[in-house]
Amino acid sequence: MKLHAAECKKRSYRMETLIVSDTKQRRGYENKLSQLTEELESCANDLQELKRGMQWKELFVGASDGNKYNEMSGEILAEDAGNMMLRNMNVIQDNTKSSIQNIKNIVAASKEVTEVTTVELSRQGEQLQIIDEEIMRVEDHLSRSEKLIKTFGKKMASIWALKR
Repeated sequence: MKLHAAECKKRSYRMETLIVSDTKQRRGYENKLSQLTEELESCANDLQELKRGMQWKELFVGASDGNKYNEMSGEILAEDAGNMMLRNMNVIQDNTKSSIQNIKNIVAASKEVTEVTTVELSRQGEQLQIIDEEIMRVEDHLSRSEKLIKTFGKKMASIWALKR
C-alpha cells in the first residue's frame, strides 16, 4: 500500500517539475526525482525478494529442523534445501517401488487363479463330454429296448392269437 502511495507521489512530483520555469531549478528537481525513483525501485525489489523468501519458506513448511538457515535472510541454505528435496524424492521413489511390488504380487496371484481356473474348466469340459457319451449310450439302449419290446409284444400277440 505504501509502495503504491510512493508511486503516486512520484508522478505528482514529476508533474510539478514540468511546471517549474527556471531550468536550473528544474534540473535540480529532476535529479532529486531520479534519486528518489532509484530508491523506490530498490525498495520494490527488496520487497519482491522478501516475498519470494516467504514463498520459499512456505514451500518447506514442516521440513525437518536439522536444516541450516541463513541468519541474515532466514532462508534455508541451498545445499540443505537440495538435500531435503532428495530425501523427499527418495521417499516417493520408495513408495513407488513398494506400489509396483504390490502390483506384481497381485498379477502373480491373478495368474495362479487363472491357471487353477483353466485346469478346473478343462476337467469340467471332460466330464461334460463323458456325460454326453453316456447319455448317447443310454439313448441307444432305450431305442434298442423299445424295438425289443415291440418285437416281443408282436410275438406274444401272435402266440396269443394262435392259442385262441
